[in-house]
Amino acid sequence: VQLHGIRDAQAMGLEAVHQDLALAPQLSVVDNMFLGHELASRGLGIMSRREMTERAAHALAELSINLPSLTVAVRELSGGQRQAVAVARAVMWATTAILLRARSLNGLLLGEETAANLGVNVARERGIVTLLDNTWATPLCFPGIERGVDMTMIAATKYVGGHADVMLGAVSANEAKFGKLQRTSWDLGQFVSPDDCYLALR
Repeated sequence: VQLHGIRDAQAMGLEAVHQDLALAPQLSVVDNMFLGHELASRGLGIMSRREMTERAAHALAELSINLPSLTVAVRELSGGQRQAVAVARAVMWATTAILLRARSLNGLLLGEETAANLGVNVARERGIVTLLDNTWATPLCFPGIERGVDMTMIAATKYVGGHADVMLGAVSANEAKFGKLQRTSWDLGQFVSPDDCYLALR
């Protein structure tokens, strides 16, 4: 599989939630939900705002996300609300996998955590794999597997290795996905060398 850009990933049904940085702050909630996926009316090529608004409202309601307005600019929303919009957008368009990211030592903020948990639940119902980059929060602050995420990843180079002289990473999976993760690791020959283990453990 070769991905040359975000459009290639989206064409394969992959979506990512990178905090709220992928949102356009000056655009409305509806416009952000359909950014890159705009619906046009037949023949005229004009955006079908009514249908977009209805579908955005349904996607948000599915995750129990309540916003003051769908026409307000995203910059007017709180941080948790913006994150909720990002999660809802990913769930709305993903068909294969969703990549989430815990953004701080405190894990996800309360509003973000609620949206993420709901997004994970809906994704599971649709057969979509959820992955979490948990480098900053770590499993100590945000236990992703316990919260229903299929796979979590950390860059062990940072906390474990001291961000110094070792490149190291770790992936954990729930029981349903562990077998496939293990086979893939074996097939690719991905193992940690004894030297790297020593550097991480010292």
